[in-house]
Amino acid sequence: LEDLRAILKDNSLANSQNLLSTIDSDAKKSNQRIHDLHNDINMKTRRLKELDLLLNQEKERCKEVETKLKIVLELRERDTHLHIRQFGQID
Repeated sequence: LEDLRAILKDNSLANSQNLLSTIDSDAKKSNQRIHDLHNDINMKTRRLKELDLLLNQEKERCKEVETKLKIVLELRERDTHLHIRQFGQID
């Protein structure tokens, strides 16, 4: 009976060590995965900031183009009114 208890105790100890080893391995894998995910998040965050900067630059460029187009339109309208007045004076 003592031999059986010793065998069970040794077997239980081996199983516990195996379980702890498995848990430790899984924890290391999880930590590595979390580290990889953090790196991925940081990389994507930097990319988003770059894209946001480009978007803001493009918005600014669009505002400048819009302003120039409004000026051109206004000048054409004035030019059209001048031509209409000139044609009215000629008739």
